[in-house]
Amino acid sequence: MGRAKLEIKKIKEYGPRQGAYTNRKRGVVKKADELSILCNIDVVLTMFSPAGRPTTFASNGRSEEIYLRYFRRPESRRGHVLDASPIVGRLKCLKRERELMETISRREALKKEINLINEKVKDTSDKLRSCFSSIIFTDLILYQVD
Repeated sequence: MGRAKLEIKKIKEYGPRQGAYTNRKRGVVKKADELSILCNIDVVLTMFSPAGRPTTFASNGRSEEIYLRYFRRPESRRGHVLDASPIVGRLKCLKRERELMETISRREALKKEINLINEKVKDTSDKLRSCFSSIIFTDLILYQVD
């Protein structure tokens, strides 16, 4: 005895529809991942929740690269797309934005590292000043004793 076959039709109420989306989304992403591993292929999957939030899965981690590769192919080799130029333009823009965000993130990390180094330099400088002051004070006392 197996599971009952569900009738596939739109779920009218928002709550149950969102719940079904959440549960089935995991399964679809899992299947896409399995397909990419089993067949050694690049898979990209983009879904929008009932609330309009996007979910993207890319087997190689970079969905825009897979989309760009698709749109760079001749139309005869990729199936029918009405007008790919806006999509390609947006994907290129997203790729530039991601690269910019990575650059900004690296710069922020470097700034933090520079600040830490500056603090260490200041601490070391203060310690050296203190040591020099102590040495000079000791020398003054020795000269006064003589």
